[in-house]
Amino acid sequence: MALGIDPAAPSADLRYAWRVLSVTGLGMWVTFSSVSMVPLALPHMVGDLNAGPAQGDWFVLAYQLLTATLMLPLGRLSDVVGRRAMYVGGLSLVTVATLAICFCTAPGPVIALRALQGIGAAAVITNTTALLVDAFPASHVSRGIGWNITIMSTAVALGPLLGGVLTESLGWRAVFAFTVPLALLGTVWSAVSLRRTRPITNGRIRADVWGTVTSIVGVGGVVLAVNRVGDGVGSASFLVPAAAAVLGLVAFVMIERRVPNPILDLRLVLVRFRGSAYATTALLNLGLAAGPLLVSLYLQSLHGLTALSAGLCITAQACGNILVGPLAGRWAAHMQARVLATAGAFVAVVGAALLATAFALGGSGLPVAGALFVIGLGNGIFQTTNASVINIGVRPWERGMANGFRVMIDNSAALLGSAVALMLLTAGLPEALRAGALSGRTGDFGAADLTVYAHAFPLTVGVLAVLSLVAVCISALRGRTPVVEEGV
Repeated sequence: MALGIDPAAPSADLRYAWRVLSVTGLGMWVTFSSVSMVPLALPHMVGDLNAGPAQGDWFVLAYQLLTATLMLPLGRLSDVVGRRAMYVGGLSLVTVATLAICFCTAPGPVIALRALQGIGAAAVITNTTALLVDAFPASHVSRGIGWNITIMSTAVALGPLLGGVLTESLGWRAVFAFTVPLALLGTVWSAVSLRRTRPITNGRIRADVWGTVTSIVGVGGVVLAVNRVGDGVGSASFLVPAAAAVLGLVAFVMIERRVPNPILDLRLVLVRFRGSAYATTALLNLGLAAGPLLVSLYLQSLHGLTALSAGLCITAQACGNILVGPLAGRWAAHMQARVLATAGAFVAVVGAALLATAFALGGSGLPVAGALFVIGLGNGIFQTTNASVINIGVRPWERGMANGFRVMIDNSAALLGSAVALMLLTAGLPEALRAGALSGRTGDFGAADLTVYAHAFPLTVGVLAVLSLVAVCISALRGRTPVVEEGV
């Protein structure tokens, strides 16, 4: 059974819906290409700005922290103040902050502006799917989401290549300068194209202050703990944010059960088909998100490839997403979500198994890229279907909430999965060699240590693939997806 019925949609409504997709597509390109380009420019930024190691970390962490912690609150806020205002405001903030970074000559202002970029990006990303669900008729939502994921995957695929070329030819500031005209175009186009509407809640919802605070503490603790896992799980720099994450998330759940207008209505999560969709996307991201990172370390540290060559190999995963995204949107409109999402997740797990096999056999190049391509195919099918399912039956004034929670757990699970992967990868190495392993520098490794490190790659991917297989089982048991009328 399809995700929704398929009555003929008015052509005017569909024309507006595709225009909204062009708006969100630009937003996805700006936010995700910027993220994927910055790591290539990071060493040059640190050197040119005379930044210390901690400041260099914060060039990335400031963006990650603000984006991750604000997705849920800003998603809910868009239900209250209106999605157009939130989206245009967020993209405007990204534009101004990105332009200002081009003129920075010291680390401090860059960190502050990266934080502002993160706030703007959170407002854009968390509203993207809600805008599409608002605009597309129910029978076409999955197609819009599929194309949106395709555009995002294109940005992820091309970002590292653009970042490398721009940094090497024009310097690190060119990475940010390249984004400015796209962000400005996206801001103007969104202001022109998105319809002016009244806030959906029309003042009926009061602020959930303590829910917002505890969600920020909980998610922020996760991000900070993940960032400091390299210091050791017994270090204060890891334990303090990890404890804050646990306490914040427990307090968040307790508060959201009692307040009249929560930023996350737990009843949305507890519906079987939707709760299973949330759980599946969390576990699949936890298990598979570290794949590109592991491939980068594997190819550079064990096979001597350059960062650019490794980046080219990693784009295979995004290419799989790009190829299947639009097709998955069409399939999701006509197939039962349980079948399609589970099939996609299973294909992704097969890709992970192929990657573990390639690592175990010492393969590089084509075998590794092929495994990543299969992961991308499966992930593209799964994400398109799953994101569509989560929105079925969600009332218009809760769509920001539902999608803000989805992108928050996707982002948090991906960060946590990367941390778990790095812990597994270096668990068998002496403490003194772990930092080198995490940065891909193995020149000081002895033969025995290098063997241990090489064997850790297939073992790590294998453990994470088993975790992803749990996600497949949960998806298969999610139950039938309800059929909804247009406009519900």
